[in-house]
Amino acid sequence: MSKLERFVRDNRNEFDSFEPRADLWQEIDKQLRAEEKKVRPLWFHSSVMRYAAAVVILLVAGYGIFQLGKFSATDEPIATVEKPKPTLAQINPELAQAEAYYTSLINEEKALLNPQEIEELGLKDDFNEDLVTLDSTYQNLRKQLLVQPNKEPIVAAMIKNLQLRVEIIRQQIETLQRVNQYKNKRKEQV
Repeated sequence: MSKLERFVRDNRNEFDSFEPRADLWQEIDKQLRAEEKKVRPLWFHSSVMRYAAAVVILLVAGYGIFQLGKFSATDEPIATVEKPKPTLAQINPELAQAEAYYTSLINEEKALLNPQEIEELGLKDDFNEDLVTLDSTYQNLRKQLLVQPNKEPIVAAMIKNLQLRVEIIRQQIETLQRVNQYKNKRKEQV
């Protein structure tokens, strides 16, 4: 046991003999309430300044709404002259030829696919998913081709996209042929 603890234990009665004054809590309460009062700037006490601030806020809000109204859809011109977009042949004639070639090749390969057979096997969604993604990517590349100054990487990506489509369709045809071969073997075995 430390000296302090021993001292407090030995002299406990002497410590308990002192009582606080009766008005002590009232004084503490007064001091706390005085601290609670907020200090407001002088201009805030004036009711004229409050009204002036409200008027300024309303004027600014009204002006903003007025400006937004100026640009509404009803004020658009009736006819607009839009600059015609250049065709793919105008931008890059070689790409236009490649696109025509691959598009015809894709259509020929798609004609070899039997849609009924694909649906029976439950592969319709799987087969279409990749082609839809590639088509969306191709459309984005086509938009970029109109605005990008360096067209060579975009043209290369577009041609690669078309080649991938042909390859995917060929893989789909191969898959269907393998499934048909498997079915035929199963029939022969039965």
